[in-house]
Amino acid sequence: MRRLASGEAVISLVLIATSLTFLFYLIPEYIVEPRRLQSPLLSPLILPQIMGWMILLLGVGLVLGTLFGPQRERVEKSTPLRDLPVIQWLLPFLAFAVYYFGFEALGAAVCGVLATLLLFVAMGVRHIGIYLLGVVMPVGICLAFDYGLNVPLPYGSLWGY
Repeated sequence: MRRLASGEAVISLVLIATSLTFLFYLIPEYIVEPRRLQSPLLSPLILPQIMGWMILLLGVGLVLGTLFGPQRERVEKSTPLRDLPVIQWLLPFLAFAVYYFGFEALGAAVCGVLATLLLFVAMGVRHIGIYLLGVVMPVGICLAFDYGLNVPLPYGSLWGY
């Protein structure tokens, strides 16, 4: 019973309730599907539905992990903002600025990679594999939008495209 009262269980139940509201009320009520579609993948419903089902799945996984996973001891490991180095809390603002102001000039993939890497540095990530993932994932997402969903993203005006 103690596991159900943990913070993880509460967060997972909030995720489940939010995703169910999103899937069964917000999407059908507020997203209008055009009458004629060339492909079901071009429907404005598809991306919100995929995200809603993924959040529901993650919430259920978190509940199951909380209930049936190994019990861990609570260790408080938080650091007040005033104790962090200035660079560590300024880097997320820089990542936002790079993404916001450089999106058209640098392109979606380059901005995604730069912002992700800046956030990893700010969090103190030390594994090189995670940094490689920070390069591959934004590029993969941009390619999925361009070629899989036929949603063109900017390549960047600096590159001459």
